[in-house]
Amino acid sequence: MIDSIPVLFHDLEAAEKIMNYNEGATIQEDDEETFSEAVEQFLSGEITSNLSKMTSIFLIGDDQAYLSNLKVELSFWPNHQIKGQSRTVIEEVLTALNQQSPDIILFDVGLSMTHHLRTIQLIRTTCPSTKLLALMPDAIPLHIRQVQWSGVHGYILKDSPTVEIINKVAEIQEFRKYMLSALT
Repeated sequence: MIDSIPVLFHDLEAAEKIMNYNEGATIQEDDEETFSEAVEQFLSGEITSNLSKMTSIFLIGDDQAYLSNLKVELSFWPNHQIKGQSRTVIEEVLTALNQQSPDIILFDVGLSMTHHLRTIQLIRTTCPSTKLLALMPDAIPLHIRQVQWSGVHGYILKDSPTVEIINKVAEIQEFRKYMLSALT
C-alpha cells in the first residue's frame, strides 16, 4: 500500500518522506512527527486523495483471460469501478462504450497492431472525453510510437504490477502523458 502513496497524496512533501522511509532511509528526529502525522492522516482519510472521485474503467482486448484476471485485481482498489469488458470487435466496443460511458479504457493492444490502432482511433473519435491507457505486450519503440500516434493518453507494459497500472490510471486522470523512461 505504501508504494501507491505518492499518487494519492496532495502533500508531496509528506509523500516523499513516506517513500524515503519505505526505501529504508532513516527519518530524522524532526521529520519523525511529520511522517507519523502524514501516515495517520492518510489512514484515517483526513488527507484527501486525487482519486477520491469514483473512476469508472472499461477493459478492452482479445486476451479475455488476462482481462478477467486484471478485472479481479483492480476490483480490490478503492475508488475504481469496473464498468465492463469487451473484445476488440468494433461494433461490440462501440455499443458497450455508448451504454457505459467509462472515464478510462484499459486497452490490451495485443499483437494485431493494425486492427487495434484503428479501434483506438475510432474510440477517440466517438468518445473524446474517455481516456485510453494502452496495455503493451512489449517495449518495442516502433509499437509504442504507433500507439501514441493513434491517440492514447498513456501506455504501460501489460505484465506490469497492478499498482503500477493504478498509478498510470491516476496520471491519466491528471491529464499527464506517460513516457516510458527507456525512450526518453
